[in-house]
Amino acid sequence: MLGNHDYTAGAKDVERVLSSSGFTLLRNRSVTLEHDGSQIRIAGLDDALEGSPNLDSALAEEGGREHDPAAFTLFLAHEPDLAEYAASYRVSLQLSGHSHGGQVRLPLIGPLILPDLAQRYPEGLYQIEDEMYLYTNRGIGVSSYPIRFLCRPELTVITLESTDATATNSTH
Repeated sequence: MLGNHDYTAGAKDVERVLSSSGFTLLRNRSVTLEHDGSQIRIAGLDDALEGSPNLDSALAEEGGREHDPAAFTLFLAHEPDLAEYAASYRVSLQLSGHSHGGQVRLPLIGPLILPDLAQRYPEGLYQIEDEMYLYTNRGIGVSSYPIRFLCRPELTVITLESTDATATNSTH
């Protein structure tokens, strides 16, 4: 999946570099991985602000392949505020960024400026529905303003563990 800054930098160039480096770019599509009889579906949405996002295509069954509806679905969407829409597609966990955590935060106030589609879920872990979670990462870079204040850069490791056909996550 690409983010809005990938488009302003040149989406075709970013896509070419990712593809030539062996990455599978998930723009409005999903792949299902199987291991020891368990499945995980990974779906990616094109950027909602600069691209051509299509949730139906992103979360459709891969190539007519049967997907276990109880299987864990990991949804990659650059903009976190799409979570309510994704919840209706039986998404288990959405991973997003885009907000940079606000970059400039004040005590008792929080972020001063948040971009479109990152207003509701600017950073951290949220429970969206009974069975869906969203994690918004602050990232390590900056956006239009080359400054961070009281908003540390973040690199997150999430470990998914299967337990009796359900998956849980933990962050470090």
